[in-house]
Amino acid sequence: MNSDEAKKELLKRVKSLNIEHLRYREIWSELDSLRPEEGMHGELFSPRHLFLYGESGVGKSTLLRKYAKRNPGYVDVDEDGTEYDIRPVVYTDLPQPFTMYEFYHQIVNALGAPQAAGTKVGDVKQQAVELIGQQRVEMLILDEMDFILTSRSVKPIEAMEAIKNLTNIGNISVVCAGTTAAKQLTEINFQYYSRFPSIQLPRFVECDKRFCDLLAKIEEHVDLPNPLGLGDLDVHYPQLLHRMSQGVLRPLIHILQRAFTIMLNEHELDDLDDHELFVNALLIAKKYVLGESEEKFLELLNKAETYEA
Repeated sequence: MNSDEAKKELLKRVKSLNIEHLRYREIWSELDSLRPEEGMHGELFSPRHLFLYGESGVGKSTLLRKYAKRNPGYVDVDEDGTEYDIRPVVYTDLPQPFTMYEFYHQIVNALGAPQAAGTKVGDVKQQAVELIGQQRVEMLILDEMDFILTSRSVKPIEAMEAIKNLTNIGNISVVCAGTTAAKQLTEINFQYYSRFPSIQLPRFVECDKRFCDLLAKIEEHVDLPNPLGLGDLDVHYPQLLHRMSQGVLRPLIHILQRAFTIMLNEHELDDLDDHELFVNALLIAKKYVLGESEEKFLELLNKAETYEA
């Protein structure tokens, strides 16, 4: 493989950068526990639910999409040879703007079905409920719960009642996801609070071993020709990257992707482990990823995290 081909392969790995860190696996284990054991259906199964929250960029949507992908649908064939689509885990965003009609329509779309004739909310709801039963849905993941807060036509309690009703009729587990602000939806009353216990997906608050391990896994995924030491505190990359990203996964990944791209475009493969060149690339990348005001990034992050319902 020549140098240009090696660069292209490395760039592919950089652009596909997406690491499963320990907190992902912990939450995936919790999601597994919400679903019924094989053969346990109907009255034998009493579903539990969850509200996953965390600030924008910590990886909630990525975590949940990956979980759905790890539990794909399949085709089941009955004794008569009739084929049925089975989807044990279904992921969908809530609509923006949030309306009851679009809420059920979004679920129908996620289940891979065309919208049935009829324009009434009840028609689309009925179709969604029937599909959930037909496709043996065990878990419905509803992302972007913040859209409920900005709806002009649906009150938060009405939206939560619709979700609760869906869990009761379909006898399925529902996992909701949103920011810290959206967590207030579970605090409208004790019923929602007890039904949807909240679990946080936090940023890496400290530049600790967990953060260093994440950086080491990123370097392993990128598979550089020479070691860089991204996760080595003695090389000081962890401290620099933590200060830049404040431990938020999305800007961290984007800064590294942009920095590696700069290095590959402007330098040779053997220069990738040049400390001074790579630090300069990180500083340039940070400006394009975070904007020119690092202070504003930190101010808005702190404001979001200290939100009180």
